[in-house]
Amino acid sequence: PFGIVPLEAAACETPTVGSYTGGMKDTIVHEYTGLHTYPADSESIETQVTRALEDPVWSEWLGDNARDRVEDNFRWEQISAWTTGIYDKSVN
Repeated sequence: PFGIVPLEAAACETPTVGSYTGGMKDTIVHEYTGLHTYPADSESIETQVTRALEDPVWSEWLGDNARDRVEDNFRWEQISAWTTGIYDKSVN
């Protein structure tokens, strides 16, 4: 699965706290665009959310980085071209 929710948050300059699993492994860059947690580990989630909330300047920096990353790598034009390329390869 692709981690679209972290990208949607990033587009709004909001850092994401998410498990290091599935699409979130690819869409959250730990300590640069958001924070990873251990899957199904409530203490890890608590720790990372607390880190983000206790340092609003750092959280804003994460959000700015997240927005920049989305703009640079996940524009709809890029995604549609990438998807079209996959379909073209499968047909040929």
